Amino acid sequence: MLNHYFCGDKGGKPFSAVTRVDPTTRECPSETAPCSNSTSPENTVCYPLDQFERSCPVTQILFVKEDQIATYQSDTATYRIQEVEFGTEKEYFVTSKNSTDNLPITTTSVEGGNPCIHPGDISNQPFYYPLENDRLKSSCQYDDVLETSIDTRYNETGGWTTEWALQSDAGTIQVLTELPLYTQYMPNYVSQKKENQYKMWTRPTITWKLECEEDKPRSSVLETVGDTQGE
Repeated sequence: MLNHYFCGDKGGKPFSAVTRVDPTTRECPSETAPCSNSTSPENTVCYPLDQFERSCPVTQILFVKEDQIATYQSDTATYRIQEVEFGTEKEYFVTSKNSTDNLPITTTSVEGGNPCIHPGDISNQPFYYPLENDRLKSSCQYDDVLETSIDTRYNETGGWTTEWALQSDAGTIQVLTELPLYTQYMPNYVSQKKENQYKMWTRPTITWKLECEEDKPRSSVLETVGDTQGE
């Protein structure tokens, strides 16, 4: 992304086991505190104060242009900012644990458009060599039950790359160009892949109503799913 790698460590407890506010009092248990003052009770997770730095989750990821960064730089208590040089330009990688009313971010995606509601679909269909498997995938299909073709839980971060950069870095371009008659089937592949822009998207973990915690806790449902998959 922008000729850089952006890495992170998974920390804290999984959402199935993390401490949440009490469904009745809407407050964190004793000896813990909310990771963020910006989250509603439904989106709040609780940790002891001495575990905040390593365990509280990131809830927002942004790529911000130089002419828009001042607002974030003026609030260093809320935002962590890293400068990213991209050619002659400069952008900033911004993360926060307490700026938005979101659940923890657990999923990222690099796609041309908003990721599809069905994970096996592709939001933008580029040009394919006849033997590429992805050519058989569908564009975002409408889901009659959910009444949408895209997954609206995803948020655009402002980060971007190109199909050319992504496949060059992964070694895919070299593999493709060694396939039989590749340049005949794809005579304009260089310009097409350089023009095909991918964006970075983030998605929070699944929601779970506090009112369900007592009778149907998150852990029991995940155990049921696990048992079903194992059968």
